[in-house]
Amino acid sequence: MRNNRYFWFVLSILIGIIAGSAYGWFISPAELKETTLDTLRTDYQVDYALMVAEIFQEEQDVNLALSRLSYLGDEDSADILREILDYARDMGYSPEDRALLATLSRNLMLEEPIQEGGEQ
Repeated sequence: MRNNRYFWFVLSILIGIIAGSAYGWFISPAELKETTLDTLRTDYQVDYALMVAEIFQEEQDVNLALSRLSYLGDEDSADILREILDYARDMGYSPEDRALLATLSRNLMLEEPIQEGGEQ
């Protein structure tokens, strides 16, 4: 009797997994959408900018940092970083994180990016 209950329990679980997978894959699959980083919530944008700041601290490549920040929108990088710094301060990000973002902001404002083709 007890083995019979386990059999039906395991069979029910397997049927549920198979039915759920079939529904998710064939009947109602998720729709893929193309999206950009500027559609992220502000806290995720701040996290992305923080990652850019951490990478910049290692690489010290202004052009690459500007390129990475350009994914956050069409605005000027200085404006984006200013908004991000304000948000990070208001939401209580750690002083270390805010310092990284401030350092990135200062370095991007001090150095002019090198244009393609060697022009400045």
